[in-house]
Amino acid sequence: FTTDVLFFEIVAGLSAEFSRRGMQFVLHVAEADEDIIAVYQKLAGIGALDGFVITKPMVDDPRIAYLANRKIPFVVHGRMPSHVHYPHFDIDNEHVTDDAVSRLVALGHRRIALINGEATFTYALARLKGMRTALSRAGIAFDEALVRSGQMTEELGYQTTLDMMALSDPPTAFYCSNVLIAAGVYRA
Repeated sequence: FTTDVLFFEIVAGLSAEFSRRGMQFVLHVAEADEDIIAVYQKLAGIGALDGFVITKPMVDDPRIAYLANRKIPFVVHGRMPSHVHYPHFDIDNEHVTDDAVSRLVALGHRRIALINGEATFTYALARLKGMRTALSRAGIAFDEALVRSGQMTEELGYQTTLDMMALSDPPTAFYCSNVLIAAGVYRA
């Protein structure tokens, strides 16, 4: 979590808003190898929680299905790529990426790299779709060699930039999924 600045900003904002409303905010971080549904069953079974805030939704996220099926209140920071039938807060990652890549194309770039978050998360898939859409509309072939996914860190931006700049036909522009990645690109 030390490199996930956005996570800390979300937690701080939620904590402050819940406090302002006279409510308690409890943070529970499950281990990566834990059965997440078992964790949710345990937390819901305590009876002390009014609801859940889910971050980093995945495609076919079992947390959302579990809570929705049991009518346990929740809100999601993000959304599934299809119809959203639950409360959420998010940006339109697909549109933002489409717009940014279209601007780079308008500036004359034809080799645009995408350094993205982990491919299991819905926001990363939406960004990839936005890039594909913008390139297709401009008649530019999508090049898989110009896409990297991973934990959004400065090191990902740095190493990916070094690797891509060594290609025989390197990118002329980079679209970064967050400022940490962008810092790595600038450093490279």
